[in-house]
Parts: sequence; C-alpha cells; structure tokens
Amino acid sequence: MLCAGLAACGGAGMPIPDVEMRPPPDIPLGRSLATIEYGGVTYAIPPGTTIGGYGGSWFSCAQRGDPISWLYSRTEAFSRDFEDAFFRRMRLAGYNTVGDPNNLFKAIERGQPRTDYLVAGRIEDIRLDLCVQRNLLTGDEKYLKTGRGYILVEWQVFSQSLKKVVYTTRTEGVARLDDPSMMAAQLLVNNAFASSVSNLAAEAAFLDIVSRDATLYAIADRETRPAPLLVPEVPLFDAPLADHAPEVRRAVATIDNGLSHGSGVYITPSLLLTNYHVVEGRDTVLVRDLGGDWQRGEVLRRDRRRDVALVQTTSGGHPFLPIRMDPLRLTEDVFAIGTPRLRGLAGTVTRGAVSGFPRNDDGLPDIQADVAVNPGNSGGALVDGRGNLVGLTYAGFATADGGRTGLNLFIPIASALETLNLSVEVPPPAVSDPWESYPEPQRGG
Repeated sequence: MLCAGLAACGGAGMPIPDVEMRPPPDIPLGRSLATIEYGGVTYAIPPGTTIGGYGGSWFSCAQRGDPISWLYSRTEAFSRDFEDAFFRRMRLAGYNTVGDPNNLFKAIERGQPRTDYLVAGRIEDIRLDLCVQRNLLTGDEKYLKTGRGYILVEWQVFSQSLKKVVYTTRTEGVARLDDPSMMAAQLLVNNAFASSVSNLAAEAAFLDIVSRDATLYAIADRETRPAPLLVPEVPLFDAPLADHAPEVRRAVATIDNGLSHGSGVYITPSLLLTNYHVVEGRDTVLVRDLGGDWQRGEVLRRDRRRDVALVQTTSGGHPFLPIRMDPLRLTEDVFAIGTPRLRGLAGTVTRGAVSGFPRNDDGLPDIQADVAVNPGNSGGALVDGRGNLVGLTYAGFATADGGRTGLNLFIPIASALETLNLSVEVPPPAVSDPWESYPEPQRGG
C-alpha cells in the first residue's frame, strides 16, 4: 500500500503550481533520429520530507491535519510505472524509443544493438494535494481520494558513444485526479511524471541532441576526424576463386563480442573490417581465425551510420584479401564468406549474383545480391569471382514470419574505406640508406 511510502504521520493541502504543457515536437518526415532508452530515476528527496497534505472543500473532503511524508529510498519507488510512462510518451511524441517494458526478456536478449542515448532522471520535488472523500450522511471517511499532483525532474542524456552526459535539463509535470481512488497518490505521481516526460519530449534542444548520429556526434566532439590510414595496395587475384578458395577463406575471421558473434575480413596482416553492430558497445573483441586460434582485437574506428568498423589484432601475419575498387556490374557473380549462425560454420562460402545498387534510408550506396547470408555473416567478406574483396555483408530482408527472402544487402568496399578514412595506395619503396639518392658533395680543389 502507498501508506508504506507516502505515509500519514500525524490540515491544509499543499499548493500545486500551474505548469504549461507544451505540444509534441514537430518532427519532419524522414528526419533521422538516434535511439533512446529509459535509464531509470533516483530521488533527491530525503525520507521523511513532507510532500503534501489533505485539503479540499469541507463539504466533500474529510478535514485531516496530518502531512503526507516521503518514506522511499533513492531508487525503489515507481520504477516500472515510470519506465512504462517514459516509453509510451516518447513513442507518442515520435521518438525512436527502444526497450519496450512489455518485452519480458529484453534484458537478456542477445545480439540487440546498443542504444545511442540513455535518458535518466532525478526527482527533485513531489507535491500532493489530496481530498479524502467522506460520506455526506455520516461524515465518515471513505478511504477514496481525489486531488492534484506535481513533480520536478532533472533529466540527463548520456551518449554511449562519448561515454558522457551531453545534455541536462529540468521539466515539470502536473496531474489531476477527479475519479476517487484508493491509490490516488500513486496515480498522481505517475501521471505527473508522464507529463514531465511529455514536456521533455517537446524541448527543441532535446530533439536536436537525439537527431544527431551518435558516431558523427562523437567525431564532432573530438573536433577532429581520424587521420588517414594507409592500406597497402596489392595485386588483385586473377585466377578463378575455385582455384584458391582455401587461401581466400583464411582471410575471413569470426568476431565474438561476448554476447553474439559476427564476421570480419582482413585487409592487412593485422587489420580487419567488420560491421559497427558487430562490435557495438565494445572497445575490444575476440577474433578467431579459421584454424581455431583466438586473439584479442581492439576496435580502432567505427561509424554507426555506414555500419562499419576497423579492428586491429594483437599479432600480425594473417592472410588478407586484395581490394578491388572498380565497381561491380549488374548480374556479376559474387560470393559471401563468413560464420553464419554457428561458430562451427566459420568460412562458409555462398554464391549469388548482383541484382541492383539501391541506396539505404540514409542515402548511402548498397550492393544488392541474392547471395545467401544469415545472422553471423554480418561484417564478413563479399568477393568477386576471383576472390577480390568488393564489399561487406550487413543487412538482409526477412519474411513476416522471420524467414529469409534471399535478397540481401552489402556495403561497397569503397564506401566502407572512405567512411573510416582508409586509403588504398601503393606503399613507397623502402630506402636502406637515406643519403644514397643525394649527389656526392663537390669538394674544393
């Protein structure tokens, strides 16, 4: 019961301020929004603080002089109700809200992308003005209440890319209850919190923050783009893939992020390309080569919008693939190599044909092909008929019941390299003596 947390310890009601309820934001059609998720609340209200009283008309309300006190700890009160209210109000306002509280297994589901922003609150003030209904004939209390409530919340928006709070604000909320209820105080606090969420959603500055791509925001915050990184150009394979398939397969690895796995492809003896969503939320991963050896990999660069990342392993010497920069042609044969579904299927090769060159929702170029891929192929290699790297696996289409359609999307290798500021160039020749190209000095006679 509420009295355990909002207790009558002992009679005027507490004044409830007027709060303007702002309209939902005008989110333009097609505006790209980052994902947000409720991060919980704490309370800056010490236990024992008076947060309300009993008022109302003498005719219909029992006249009580005892105050309403706050007896909860910092985090235990209303947690599920607030989570529900945050999810519903933000979704209603048009935000890209994840973490559906009705999903009972969301905390343990594997392979879910990390949320871009966590939004958490600190309750700084709660006020209640309650009317205890009474029997008009006998004057006895009915234990049913009506009233008004108020809440003040300090919000913090935490960027998971930057690992820091990027926005702080305060919003107020009010609620009114006209239908008598035994749980009036809980309902008023919950509804006042919900209205404070709506006021947060209406803030232009909040919309601006969560409209930014989280990865691009991180780059802008550092005020620098990663320095260009040279990927040595090596001659392309000219023999059919079937003639040297084992060599090509050894250049593709399994990447384990601790919850699930994806694939990656070596472009130098120690650098792999993979998908952003494979390494999301991780600074290090485990990389397993086709022979079964594991080693640590450090995530050097990443971009959520293009869904690419660069990983460096602790040791070199790995086989890697030549990079073909020339674009593919329609109907050209291509092959996907990766670790579909089970880690034991590492190095699986599937074949298909290029069927289109669409652009995704962010306007970025894709390769469309009917090569069969499955979960776990993400970040793996797409190669041409000779085994040269032309793209990365990253997305596919599914039927309404979750079945595969055979229509899949791949990131063009040129787009992946450009996004991560990688440049394929012929390395300069090694010079053993830095002075050997200089002419002999002329000596005076």
